[in-house]
Amino acid sequence: MLVFGLAALPLLLLAASNWRYAFLAAILAGFAQDPIRKVLAGQPITMVVFSAFVLMFALVGAMMKHGMVTMRPMAGNSPRTQTLLRVFVLYVLIQAVLALLRFKSVMIPAIGTLAYLLPIPALWMAYQFVRGPEDVRRFLRVYVVIGVVVALSIYLGNAGYGSLLFEPIGGDRIIFDRVAGIVETNSGWLRSAEVAAWHAGAVACMAIVLSVAFGGPLTRLLTPGIVLFCIYAAILTGRRKVLAVAMLFCAIYYLGNYYFQKRSNRRGGLVIVLMVLLLLTGALTMAPEASNFSPYLARSSTVFSDAWHRLSGMGIGSIGNGLDAGGFFGMGTGAGAQGTQAFGAGGAATVGGASEGGLGKITAELGLPGLLLAVASAWLVARQVRRSIGLAAASDPRLLKLSLGLLAFVAANVPVFVGASQIYGDPFVLIMLGSMLGFVLAVPRILHLRRIRQAGSELAQHPLAPPTFRPAAPVVSIRGNQEQRAPQGDSR
Repeated sequence: MLVFGLAALPLLLLAASNWRYAFLAAILAGFAQDPIRKVLAGQPITMVVFSAFVLMFALVGAMMKHGMVTMRPMAGNSPRTQTLLRVFVLYVLIQAVLALLRFKSVMIPAIGTLAYLLPIPALWMAYQFVRGPEDVRRFLRVYVVIGVVVALSIYLGNAGYGSLLFEPIGGDRIIFDRVAGIVETNSGWLRSAEVAAWHAGAVACMAIVLSVAFGGPLTRLLTPGIVLFCIYAAILTGRRKVLAVAMLFCAIYYLGNYYFQKRSNRRGGLVIVLMVLLLLTGALTMAPEASNFSPYLARSSTVFSDAWHRLSGMGIGSIGNGLDAGGFFGMGTGAGAQGTQAFGAGGAATVGGASEGGLGKITAELGLPGLLLAVASAWLVARQVRRSIGLAAASDPRLLKLSLGLLAFVAANVPVFVGASQIYGDPFVLIMLGSMLGFVLAVPRILHLRRIRQAGSELAQHPLAPPTFRPAAPVVSIRGNQEQRAPQGDSR
């Protein structure tokens, strides 16, 4: 708690002066919380929420400027969507109370509630953060630059540098794979290989988005190297799912650009995406047998052959496991959340294999009504996302490429969540995904602010210019469905 106390005053001052800087500081906090935790006595589990703690100060600053958090960014002008989202939030909170009564622990429902609801304030802040595409560019640059440094720590750990900072929290570094045999994982400075792999893959994908959306000779020159560096780092963690995310991201991003843009405008994005696919293919097939990468590549090469088994067994099939574990109404918010075992209950020990797949975890915690509410809410939010993409396509090619890239990454995480949900209980991961979706939903706001700036610029250039339009003639009578107007100059 000393770290939280020492950070509170600087964060308060930063949020009061400019909450947007505090919002960016949450990225730094998300990457810094694990190495700080490793060097603290007892490696306190509370450090996992340090990024959310920083985000809280940014939220207070944003609310002082923009008012209370609302569902409007996700719902637009749809009362039905706003109502359904509010019902879902209320249902999660009711289930949190039931979990408190069941487990006699505040931390279990607190962890579960954070996993379900943290993306909402992150999304709202990202929506308010954006005034134009350059704000998104700034956010992604901060994430990519820090993420590349963290990816370097994975290489250092694999090279054998002995330090407490390179040891995973919990100490378990061995995976037994049916193809590769024994694989030693590497987490770098982060607390686990799973977290390190996700961020390495996310950094690679965001580097592609920056290159495709904003271009520039230097950016395009650096992007393939950054992508290859981060993908190899992800492979060295020993975790495979992030490769599925990267492949799905590339496919969705290219198909989105293919659908919305003319052939002549697709070439730059096509070159980048094809280059990344070639790099991934080369990484998985061309390493020499004696290479230190060999066991990691052998394990990574099975990601798609095992994908259907995980999706059907631990994904869709986990709904039945969730009903068996929690019943029709579930066991309460947080019952299957990762990390709750440290507080005496929860997790796999309570709900069994249902905690592995995302749908099974929701069913075990919130019951079948909660699962149906979650799916319906996601569907209605997706409609608002589609509207934002349509507006970007009609208004600004660069904004379209940016929005499609962010949406492609969020969408690529959905099937992975269905098959393996553990990483999506991490607060920093939830903040990043919520922020990316918030940037996509902010397209109407960006276009609205742009029109206001353009109107103000025109007024400043011609403050005394007479109006350039003629007023409509007054309506003098209405016959049937046709308005009859007086001719110009008529005295009536």
